[in-house]
Amino acid sequence: MSRVPESASPSSVLRDRDRSRLLAIDALAEAAEAFPALDPGHGLEGSGEGDATAYGLYHGVMRRWLTLESLVGHAYRKPVRRLEPLMHGLLLAGAYELVFQDGTPGPAVVTAYVDIAKERVRPGAGGLANAVLRKLAGWASEVVEGAGLSSRVVPLTGGRGKRFAVDVLPDPEADWVGCASAGFSLSRELVKRWRGRFGDEALGLMAQTLVVPPVIAAFPGGVPEDEVWERHEIAGFGVWRGAMGDLAGALRDHAGARVQDPGAAAAVASTAGMAVRRVLDLCAGRGTKSVQARVVHPEAQVWAYEPHAGRRASLGRVAAGDERLRVVTDEGLDGEVFDLVLADVPCSNSAVLARRLEARYRFRTQSLDDVRGVQKQILRRAVELAAPGGAVLYSTCSLEPEENEQQLQRLVRKRAGLAVEAQELELPGGSGCGYRDGGFRALIRVG
Repeated sequence: MSRVPESASPSSVLRDRDRSRLLAIDALAEAAEAFPALDPGHGLEGSGEGDATAYGLYHGVMRRWLTLESLVGHAYRKPVRRLEPLMHGLLLAGAYELVFQDGTPGPAVVTAYVDIAKERVRPGAGGLANAVLRKLAGWASEVVEGAGLSSRVVPLTGGRGKRFAVDVLPDPEADWVGCASAGFSLSRELVKRWRGRFGDEALGLMAQTLVVPPVIAAFPGGVPEDEVWERHEIAGFGVWRGAMGDLAGALRDHAGARVQDPGAAAAVASTAGMAVRRVLDLCAGRGTKSVQARVVHPEAQVWAYEPHAGRRASLGRVAAGDERLRVVTDEGLDGEVFDLVLADVPCSNSAVLARRLEARYRFRTQSLDDVRGVQKQILRRAVELAAPGGAVLYSTCSLEPEENEQQLQRLVRKRAGLAVEAQELELPGGSGCGYRDGGFRALIRVG
């Protein structure tokens, strides 16, 4: 942990003026120690629901971590990760405000972070913060349209980029993968893989990961006519425009309403025409797809299985009072078979990197191999729990063939009587009320 000792606590004036920045910097210091094993849900427990500024700064840095390290590294001219975590987090936060946020003049941003460095880090830290951030403020130039991959242009959303007066990213002629990795803040291994697979489309796919996704909810009864909800381009989904602290209460007012992206909902929705009486959600998590299955198949009995105790407790609360939604353990599945088994398996999350910020950096061949092993086990069990003539709905939030088509090919080769009836890969796309996560789904018929 890298929180500053009480003896180094800031003055009341500094705390009042920069409370949000201080909260974000503390959380980012913890993230710097853990990188690349980042946890975007951790580090701001003490900020309170009302501190949207701290939350936005923290998650903004998380989204552009590698970009910011490249920017700061070019200004610092030394490896950024050798800095103490608190200084590391402070410089990334300051660089983020200068480059990616509008509203506060550059000199005011620099002054604020210099003061925080003096108070919170160590003697001499103010001078370092001043030197690095003033360089970045001076180098940053205008926003340009139609920006390609360049050592002097930091990619933004919508095909735009922020131009700099000097090189701040690797030279794409010498290191295309390195430039794209730093520019779009994605692991080198994932960039190399996508370039080889998607070719010219890879840059657009990488740029899509920079979009900040809205909170989207599914409404079986239709999106409410309410100022806090805006209709999504896909019918039955609404985009939340209210305060995050009010979201749970707003959803409780509408039967079957749940936070769910249209892309994530597409898999279960594709089974709407199937006649089923017993459904098993084999990877139920906190119950989003279990609840969706109840809506899509209102006459069916839905069983929800989740091995993780904490998530199972949440699942129990979701199922409370619903006679057709039953939470089960391993013992409860003994001897049971189902008309439809949902297997929404753990995955690399490479189709939802705009939402799953930590997945941007953890992608490695070894981690992919590990998760594929888990997927194989779940898929094998799903087939065993499907009744003869029944089906398994296999789905991931991944774009990688090893987790999708290749898993199906391996299964069908090794198990007689199985047939893949349908499969579809959807790329992520859009923004605002047109945003949609990507994913893969396939329906496997069990003979």
